[in-house]
Amino acid sequence: MTKYLLKRILHGLVSIVIVVALVMIMIYTMLDRNLVFAGDTKYSHTSNNARVAYKYSKWEDYGYLDYVTYSDWLNELVSSGELTEEERSAVVGFGRTKAQDSEQVSEYVKKFTKYYKSQGYTVVRKDAVMMLMPSESSMIPKVKRRVPYSGSVPTVASSSFLRIKMSHWHPVWENILQI
Repeated sequence: MTKYLLKRILHGLVSIVIVVALVMIMIYTMLDRNLVFAGDTKYSHTSNNARVAYKYSKWEDYGYLDYVTYSDWLNELVSSGELTEEERSAVVGFGRTKAQDSEQVSEYVKKFTKYYKSQGYTVVRKDAVMMLMPSESSMIPKVKRRVPYSGSVPTVASSSFLRIKMSHWHPVWENILQI
């Protein structure tokens, strides 16, 4: 009788583990990643570049991907002694697009990309999103606002490089790596 009870308990525990594993796999692979932010008030109050950075950092917190920015990589180089603080401050700021990068910044960006691609990561450059701030758009006369704005538009935040590596059992999702 005890043998029968132990066998039934063991079968029950194995069934529970299998069901929980299947549900977790379904949640991590079939759920739209943007649904994570449905009730997030901080996400709804951010915009453009800050929103993208917040989204990737939250996805990293939830285990969907590994996320490291270019500036984080430069800070690692400073802490390891490969780069001085002065050199880091000279190459940490880069242009809104790849074409606007200085020669020195382009060199470090190539090193960053080569380093993480050699480790199997996908490196994605997210260019800065440009927009008018609400106070600035109200200063433009209504006639000019109706005509497409062709001047220089201020940025909300600088662009950032991302190091992304999916966990070993996660497939590559198209909606995460939007290029």
